[in-house]
Amino acid sequence: RITSFVRSMEKKHEGVVMTDIQDATDPQIKPMMKQKYGFKTHGLVFFARDGETVQTTMDGHLMTNEEIEATLNQVLAGAE
Repeated sequence: RITSFVRSMEKKHEGVVMTDIQDATDPQIKPMMKQKYGFKTHGLVFFARDGETVQTTMDGHLMTNEEIEATLNQVLAGAE
């Protein structure tokens, strides 16, 4: 559900938003996600245009599409 919505945001903001979806249940990825981003289980990371600087994160799986889009719009507004 979230994956398809996030991919739709990439299409909606073509050329501006890029997605890289990782399997947070993968035993090789899960520890990195916890250490690097503080996720208990999984979440979303929003980067600046440089692709390195973390703008914000959303932790967990109970976020709504509306919350994701609002956060993305805040990040994009700050990038202008």
